[in-house]
Amino acid sequence: MASYFKNLNYTMGDEDASPEMHFLPNGSKHVMAVADCGSRIIPLLAKYPERLTCVDINSEQLAVCEMRIALLRHCDLKNYRRFLGYENSMCSLQRKKIFSQLDISMERKSLLEEMFNNIEWGAMLYYGKFEKMLKTLSNLIRLTVGVGAIGIFSTRNMDEQISYYRKQFPHRRWAIALALLANSTALNSLLYKGDYPKKNIPGTYFSIYKNIFHRLFMEQPVKESFFLQMILLGRIVYPEGDLIECSPKVFSQAQQGVRHCKVDFVHRDIFDSVSNAKNVDFVSMSDVPSFIHLTSHHEYLERIKPGLAQGALVAVRSHVRVIRPNTDGFRDVSARYLELTKNEATRLWSFHLYQRQ
Repeated sequence: MASYFKNLNYTMGDEDASPEMHFLPNGSKHVMAVADCGSRIIPLLAKYPERLTCVDINSEQLAVCEMRIALLRHCDLKNYRRFLGYENSMCSLQRKKIFSQLDISMERKSLLEEMFNNIEWGAMLYYGKFEKMLKTLSNLIRLTVGVGAIGIFSTRNMDEQISYYRKQFPHRRWAIALALLANSTALNSLLYKGDYPKKNIPGTYFSIYKNIFHRLFMEQPVKESFFLQMILLGRIVYPEGDLIECSPKVFSQAQQGVRHCKVDFVHRDIFDSVSNAKNVDFVSMSDVPSFIHLTSHHEYLERIKPGLAQGALVAVRSHVRVIRPNTDGFRDVSARYLELTKNEATRLWSFHLYQRQ
């Protein structure tokens, strides 16, 4: 596995979790998912699984995930948002008091205390290396593009937004920013340290990212995009862009779901974890297969097959690198779920779903 995963990379994440939430059938027996920072896990609990196993090879990521679920059990939505940092109105003393009341394993609580001490008990939402990278990118983009791009957030509806994008948006400067920053060299320098997945989809990096951002500007209100807010503003300014974990409906359902769900946290490789389990009926892998070493990347479905129940669904994300696994014993059912993925909020991802036969 790439060394990239050995760091605390995510405290908010770069994924809209709504597709996986919609893929997951209500009342699944056993769900296994890459823990990441937990922002993808909370929506899964809104589908009332009987058992949920959160897996990560990074102990700090697992700790942040466990903290999110402990907050879900302990807090109302307002304090959940304030504690994490979606809303900047919780003082360090109040955050420390709430943290002391959370039911978290001792080992991971110690890791979290160290993290919070490093930021003087401030909000953790932007503490991960990925979020810090987006902050750096945002600063560089504003230097290159100027304030013209930010003006799009002042539009009041999609008609105004599209008109602004076509007539007032600084397209030439934006193209320069994309050429300089939206490529593997820049991203490896800022975050991935050589582990950025090697592109294997058609098109240049410039054309791929130009198309992604064009769709974001043209297809959804910019205030509803946490990704655009991070890229252009450096933080989530408009709560319309909060991740789906902060949706009142999803949060309420997740609070109900967690009461009746056995939640486990496993510090291990996701492939080993699934293969050594029994009758797992849903696996959420994020984009982990894109980072597998070339000698084994086509065999990951075969590797996890022993732990899967008949009919189990495996959900995989891809960005610039798409892994086509050996599907013996599986059926590619991605086309069945296209309607659920077309409005994914970042436009960064393609989705691949495989069903155990």
